[in-house]
Amino acid sequence: MVIYQGDQYSIPFYVKMGEESITPENSEDVVIALGDNAKGYAEGKLVFLDGSYLYKLTAEETLLLDDDVSCQIQVFIGKDVLHSKPFTVKIKEIKEVLKTRLKDGISSNRSHN
Repeated sequence: MVIYQGDQYSIPFYVKMGEESITPENSEDVVIALGDNAKGYAEGKLVFLDGSYLYKLTAEETLLLDDDVSCQIQVFIGKDVLHSKPFTVKIKEIKEVLKTRLKDGISSNRSHN
């Protein structure tokens, strides 16, 4: 697999309140802050698919993140804003795979020129 600049990758977030899944049908918005970068469903920066909110990142954005990234989720329901406790997303494994694929992609691109 070759990764080109501009490719996007998604981190799925399954958002629940107790046992109830939070979906676009039962909330006004969901905002996920990964490090310093917050993306919201209402603004079109998160996609809801198969029960999860997909946080899209380019390969370049992913490689720029620290191995352990602080994350917090906000859920907007009516006038209420519910905040998750901050937690850590470990993306070291994702970065290692991307680095290998980027290296392989660059090598294979050069061999075709």
